[in-house]
Amino acid sequence: MNAKQLKDSILHYAMQGKLVPQKLSDESAFVNLNNAILDREIAIKNKKMKNEAIASIDENEIKGEFPVNWAFARLPFICENVNGAIRRGPFGSSITKSMFVPMGENTYKVFEQGNAIRKTLDYGDYYISDEDFVKLSSFEVVEGDILISCAGTIGEAYILPFGAPKGIINQALMKLSINENVMLKEFFLIVFETLVRTINKNAKGSAMKNLASLKYLKNEVVFPIPPLEEQRRIIDRINALNFKLEIYDQKEKLRVESIKKFPIKLEKSILQYAMQGKLVEQVETDEPASMLVKRIKAEKEVKEKIIKKEKTLPAITEEEIPYELPSTWKWMRLGEITLPIMGQSPKGESVSEIYSEGAMEFHQGKSYFGEKMLEVSPKFVTKPIKIIEKSAILMSVRAPVGDVNIVNRTVSIGRGLAALIPCNDVNLEYLYYILKILKYDFEQKATGSTFKAINADIVKEQLIPLPPINEQKRIVKKINGLLCLKDRLLNKITI
Repeated sequence: MNAKQLKDSILHYAMQGKLVPQKLSDESAFVNLNNAILDREIAIKNKKMKNEAIASIDENEIKGEFPVNWAFARLPFICENVNGAIRRGPFGSSITKSMFVPMGENTYKVFEQGNAIRKTLDYGDYYISDEDFVKLSSFEVVEGDILISCAGTIGEAYILPFGAPKGIINQALMKLSINENVMLKEFFLIVFETLVRTINKNAKGSAMKNLASLKYLKNEVVFPIPPLEEQRRIIDRINALNFKLEIYDQKEKLRVESIKKFPIKLEKSILQYAMQGKLVEQVETDEPASMLVKRIKAEKEVKEKIIKKEKTLPAITEEEIPYELPSTWKWMRLGEITLPIMGQSPKGESVSEIYSEGAMEFHQGKSYFGEKMLEVSPKFVTKPIKIIEKSAILMSVRAPVGDVNIVNRTVSIGRGLAALIPCNDVNLEYLYYILKILKYDFEQKATGSTFKAINADIVKEQLIPLPPINEQKRIVKKINGLLCLKDRLLNKITI
């Protein structure tokens, strides 16, 4: 259960009279409500407020069992008995940009929805003159009034604190003046929070939702009213629990974040062990990597007679070696055990998203990298320059640097990519997994201000730990098994 669910549960108990103890000494909420109704009738009789017919509460609207000293009322009966105690902001055309003036001695703040959402006075810098304030005085708000957001983000409520500047509400707000002889303002916020979901269901509009009409709020929403003393106990209890909820929420977020990072950290640990020769047992009968190297060099010499001969890579120095390998392993340069091909984009007019006869699948950058295998690109090239056969590794060499994928078909590659074709004694999947863990190394070596990138020399000179071929296969099998186990474990963990 996350913090929000826990808070919803707390509020649910509060609204059923189950959060704090009931006390027979509390004055029944009916007494205060009846007094407010009598005051309302007097105010109407004395023409201090308009007479407005409000729908009575049907017993079917009150669901569940409640304490006997609780009462229920419509919104008007818990507000002050004055005109404008419930007021929606003016039509948008009533407040125009031409009315706004710099803040000064005789200016009035225009409160915005951001004040209610952010629970602050500091939001917004719109002010109107004394003259315009008089015209819009029916929308005036004072300290103690409650602002409620009415458009888009619906139902965020904020009590204007002591010392709040005089001002008016704009079209995206509603203001309430609550009668604290019936319901405390802080308790109203608690009740209103439990009703927001229902109110949102009745919101109007398609592009941007708007708070339901005042008629709906006045005649169809029921507010539970505990005795004032119980309201105070509920407020105190919820405030204390909110403090604990904040701590719980922080811990819950850390837990969720930890779970999200867990697969990445676990995979990284597995691959780290693999490249250090600690993941599988060493087998004495395995042909050592030094023998592979001889065959790889011979293979490279044959290929270089067909293609352009590569320049000799620098010898590996002791200072470069990051850690000691098993005796049957050998440190190699990436360019020594693969045929690296840097991508080069063909002329623009030869690249299309429509397949034509003889066209080849084209990749540029990291757009279609999958979890492990290269995904199919919808782009095609009719004049491919760099053609990569299947059983190769693609690596991004321009931000993001160092991401890798396996290619299982013939493709053409453009800028931002390099293809690494492993020699016969280098297992394709082993190379893939090792390059995944070396992403950080490539990122550290990347240069550039606008886009970080690595060049061909950095790719070719990267150190790679090379085990015997049989051990490469055992490592791949072990990694695949552990990653499947990781996925099954993650499916059992709930966030």
